[in-house]
Amino acid sequence: MPTYVVRIPAGLLNDAKKDALAQAITEAHHKSTGAPHLFAQVVIDEDSPTRKRYIGGKPQLTAEPGGHVWIRGDIRGGRSAELREDLLRRLAKAAQEITGVSIDNVWVYLSTMEPSTIFEFGDVVPVPDPAKEAAFVAGLAPDVRAKFPNGK
Repeated sequence: MPTYVVRIPAGLLNDAKKDALAQAITEAHHKSTGAPHLFAQVVIDEDSPTRKRYIGGKPQLTAEPGGHVWIRGDIRGGRSAELREDLLRRLAKAAQEITGVSIDNVWVYLSTMEPSTIFEFGDVVPVPDPAKEAAFVAGLAPDVRAKFPNGK
């Protein structure tokens, strides 16, 4: 499952905004790739006030107005450059709109993984193909599918 790790300054977002960001990332992934919603996992990590970010060896103040949002997404390989660019832009836009952070301070990195190296929900995940994804989801145990809205 694609996993998106979002690093934000502590206290930047309340729970409702974190929920909105996770939903927006999931929707961006779905719209760009066509993959089922349940394939997207989002982890939001908050930097503590004492943690520092370094760029070029110099500490960056993540607590300055707006702070800095960093998203790293691990997605299945086999997707076109155009699709990845669309996804990057959707993710950055959603993060900027929900967090209020300047777009200059929203960084998004995508890393690709071969599907044959990912085991989830009791099986090796399929290559990006709507028919294979639908069959994969249909093959999930009913109690697993029930955890997701509309089994998506």
